[in-house]
Amino acid sequence: MSDLSNVVFTVPWHALEQPRAEVLAKELCRELSSDHVLSGQTVVAIAARQDCDDVLFRVEGPPERYAIVHLTGNREVSHKWPATKFFDSLDQFVEVRMRFDTEEFHDPPGEHFSSEFLRRHAPDQYYGSS
Repeated sequence: MSDLSNVVFTVPWHALEQPRAEVLAKELCRELSSDHVLSGQTVVAIAARQDCDDVLFRVEGPPERYAIVHLTGNREVSHKWPATKFFDSLDQFVEVRMRFDTEEFHDPPGEHFSSEFLRRHAPDQYYGSS
């Protein structure tokens, strides 16, 4: 298991504590269709964005990895939703995604990193992009 004590979450991300983390993990399980990539996986909610419904989950392994999931609030029927983006490590999430989210959050309108940039520079598949 990764050591989260060394991670400093920057705005708009913040660490989750119980019981909120457990509530979000249950919400994810409720939303997943049986053919979603996370269906049947054990997940732990560790961080969330303050400005949208994105939640960072640790996906228990092996191999252990991380996933940003955009929760929808609905029971989904398509494997594309909720949208999911994988990272091989917490360091990769911090470098590839959190850093850009923080810059985007603080930049004036029109100066943001685009979703296309994030899709090109982040690993794995991005559900919900089509």
